[in-house]
Amino acid sequence: ELVATGKIDEALAELQAFVIDEPRLVSTRSARILMGRAFEAKREWPRAIEQFRLILATDPDDAQAHGLLADALAGQQAFTEAIPHYREFLDVHATDANAWTGLAIALAASGKPADAIAAFRSAVNAEPENGHFRQNLARSLLERGDIGGAAEQAEQAAVLDPRDPG
Repeated sequence: ELVATGKIDEALAELQAFVIDEPRLVSTRSARILMGRAFEAKREWPRAIEQFRLILATDPDDAQAHGLLADALAGQQAFTEAIPHYREFLDVHATDANAWTGLAIALAASGKPADAIAAFRSAVNAEPENGHFRQNLARSLLERGDIGGAAEQAEQAAVLDPRDPG
């Protein structure tokens, strides 16, 4: 409730007290997720990353925690470190277009443009009616010199959302 009403600092204090008082309860995972997201909202990436790593320390197969950690690492611009966590998340949630986009951005920032294009294509395949995902793919193709492929994606994006100036 405190998070929902914008009282982030108060919410964090309550959540931190909870995980200290009840470290073995299953609900501490939920508290850590809330804390991590609250730290993300404050752009306190290291503190968010810490919460998601603590979840993974007790359950290394927690796909949601991998996805949240990947996003937090990307927020901190630790793109290379985010890549394996995006992959872990996508192993379970293969149709999550936003995660594919996050992976693509991390790959592009890590100097892997061909892999980034493949990930952008997966985002488009997951949500073919989303013009924004097609724009991302078009830009990536254009940067690699694939003018025809970029034009095709840009045209489809323009049809899907003709009011979008991008």
